[in-house]
Amino acid sequence: MSPSKRGQRLTGLLVLGAFYSLFTGAISLGFHASWPFWSFWALTANRMLGVLISPATDLREAGVVVAGWASAVGAYIAAVFVTIVLPMPRLGVSRDVVASLHLRGSGLWIDQPWRLLAAGTLYFLLVGISDLFLARKAAGRSPLQGAATPRTAT
Repeated sequence: MSPSKRGQRLTGLLVLGAFYSLFTGAISLGFHASWPFWSFWALTANRMLGVLISPATDLREAGVVVAGWASAVGAYIAAVFVTIVLPMPRLGVSRDVVASLHLRGSGLWIDQPWRLLAAGTLYFLLVGISDLFLARKAAGRSPLQGAATPRTAT
């Protein structure tokens, strides 16, 4: 990718990141904690690196990158929905543990923090599975075949 295209992509990501910083900044101020803001920028930097140093040179590879981003959004929405709607086990988070966290605010994930742990676990599981399938697709192999087994033409 040419340096000018990388610069355009970086500028676009920075502008979008600045816009979303308004929201993460408000959340950080509301909870009197700076970590949501800095976590957002750490994750944004992670995505920026993928765009800047991505070896995607053709539309097929770029499609895999876009599909990866879309699957991450879908995984997040699914994880949030599942952990809000379905009953979740406490995952070892006792009443004493919850009390020791001194959580401020209210809401389902504040009152039942094990749901947040379950959401995070489910999110990363779904993203990992998706990445496995997308990596195999980009390599031209079936996700169910071994790493060294090329896909045969049918």
